[in-house]
Amino acid sequence: MKGLRGKLGSLVLAIGLVSGLAAIARADDYQTDPVHSFVIFRVHHFGAGYVYGTFLGPTGTITLDDSPMGGVRASLRLPS
Repeated sequence: MKGLRGKLGSLVLAIGLVSGLAAIARADDYQTDPVHSFVIFRVHHFGAGYVYGTFLGPTGTITLDDSPMGGVRASLRLPS
């Protein structure tokens, strides 16, 4: 009985550790708010300088991945 109890405790500990790691390495999805968001761009114009512009009201999602090899992924639709 003592051996089974120790194995069960180890299994519970292992499941807890894996669940904890899964919670640490997760991705968060965010929806853009088209009323309060905009995209700024710049174009180099014939070596004379930059021309700036904006797109108002983008819609889409932004994903932030907290894993060690993660990053940021964005999918946006811009009105024309």
